[in-house]
Amino acid sequence: MNSEDVQIIEVKEAVSRNLSYVEPVVLYQSSISKVTAMPIYIDRSSGTKDLSLKIVTEKKGQPPHNWFTVEEKSISLNAQTTISLYSNLKKFLSLAGHDIDGEYIIIKPHEGNQYFNNHSSEEVANAILGVLNQPEIASHLSGKS
Repeated sequence: MNSEDVQIIEVKEAVSRNLSYVEPVVLYQSSISKVTAMPIYIDRSSGTKDLSLKIVTEKKGQPPHNWFTVEEKSISLNAQTTISLYSNLKKFLSLAGHDIDGEYIIIKPHEGNQYFNNHSSEEVANAILGVLNQPEIASHLSGKS
């Protein structure tokens, strides 16, 4: 275990007491601008908290006002949109290491391999590709049957 494996995140209650937040995380910074993300946890009557995300763009100003928010380049994402962004980023990142353009099928295996009789994810993916590459299956899926 190294220092990257352990992180401390402080969730603070807002003055309104209806939500909590984490200090903004800098996603990008240059000498003239920066983009930060602030996780916001909204209390629900059910006792749960929804995660929303505020992404803020700031420009470097003249001292003493070092940074100012650029409202038209900032966005607040509700819980559903935040989850959608996360889900899609995971898919996009899974393709980042591939150099070849084309169509990809992304399959998320269940935790462990209990549903695949202890076959590796790669073995299962190759088996699925073998089925999908059969001419009659491929023509059926492409609507040319």
